[in-house]
Amino acid sequence: MARASEQHKPSLRNKLGFILFSYGDFDQAISLYEENIRVLDTSACNSERIRSLVCLEYLRLLRGGDRFEKSKVSRSLDCVNSLEDPELKADVEFILGLVNTHLGRYDEGYRHFVSVKEHYQSIQDSIGQIEALLELGHLFYLNEEYDKSISLLQDVKSKADILSIKRFNCKANVLLASNYIELQDYSKSKLLIAESLSTASEIEDKYIEVLALFNQLQLSLREKDLAKARVLLSTLRSEIKANDMIGLKNTLRLSEAEFLMVEGDYEKVLSILDKDIPIDNHVLPLALLKKAIKLKVDALYALGEYKSAYDIKAFYEEIWKKTIFKKSLVETENKLSAVNGENAYGEDTNSWFIGIAGGAMLLFFTLFLYTNDRFRQKIRLINRLSDRNDILFKQNQDLSAMNSALEDSRKRIEEEAKEREDLFRAASIDIRKKIKQYDKRLTIYSPLHCWTSSRSF
Repeated sequence: MARASEQHKPSLRNKLGFILFSYGDFDQAISLYEENIRVLDTSACNSERIRSLVCLEYLRLLRGGDRFEKSKVSRSLDCVNSLEDPELKADVEFILGLVNTHLGRYDEGYRHFVSVKEHYQSIQDSIGQIEALLELGHLFYLNEEYDKSISLLQDVKSKADILSIKRFNCKANVLLASNYIELQDYSKSKLLIAESLSTASEIEDKYIEVLALFNQLQLSLREKDLAKARVLLSTLRSEIKANDMIGLKNTLRLSEAEFLMVEGDYEKVLSILDKDIPIDNHVLPLALLKKAIKLKVDALYALGEYKSAYDIKAFYEEIWKKTIFKKSLVETENKLSAVNGENAYGEDTNSWFIGIAGGAMLLFFTLFLYTNDRFRQKIRLINRLSDRNDILFKQNQDLSAMNSALEDSRKRIEEEAKEREDLFRAASIDIRKKIKQYDKRLTIYSPLHCWTSSRSF
């Protein structure tokens, strides 16, 4: 009996670890995963060890201190495939979906979450489906496809209501509020935030409550209600510290920078970003990193440091171009839809599929030529804009030099005028003294003065 209990410990540690990191308690979760990796056999593929390894790597990525080691996960996937364990594969793919979403590889994240959803559909596991749908809704939100995100999250709410699981309903409301804030539908956002806070308090889920408070803070900043935003920031600091929510520390600092930006304290914004959220590492998820870059660029512009702002913006836009966010995700959706459609219709579609594929290839080739030409036009336009910006920057430098020279000339003219004024003043005083002396002499030698003087003798 004791041996059976020992055999179940790794599984229990993994389940408890997942719950802990879902609530933002990273340190406790990491210790449980490390314990599993330490005690479980490394010579053979072990499902619980693989779960621990993948979750541990994801937590290291979230902590920002250690880089995510993809090689370890790749070796784990080889084990997963050799074990032929569908449940293990779904668990690993779910974590890989979270990893890729964090890194901004939304196409890869989408592929993993769809695979997870299909697995849980095949075994009629509603909870597993809801978890996958929630992450898909979050992924579409990050990819700025708000209509798709809202549709998926409404589906989550319907399924959660049937199962009477308030936590899923509450998480969906938090994400829906985020979507409506971006769509500037603040009335819907306020209702959803109020409902989220009420339910989170009812089910005693501090993590969701804090996420809802972050939404409330964003809303206050959008409406420029700085008094309310200041109170919310203070509440968030207290809650995150009291509940040891390490995973939200950087999000809090970024929110503080946003508050200072609205307040107009641009120097402090740059101080926070340079000290606590350095933009050249992977501490933040890519979605928040983009927000940090925008804040830095806006603060530099506000301080008149146009060249630095332009260089940062241009550098990161080039990187983000290479990740091909929206286009990549749309292409992945289409590919998966095509695969699903092919499986549904079966092999009897092959007779006309070739004709359609040929037409599609011709259309694709035509579109490629068109878009390629458009792409070259865009590149030329970007180059022209870049050249124009350099010219403007040089002209700005020349104007600054001219202004400086004019200021020096103005000061010199003012100094010369002052010198002349001082000279004239001194000369005037001297002339007045001499005039007084002449007046005195004239008085002494005047006939009247001489007559009165002679009478006095």
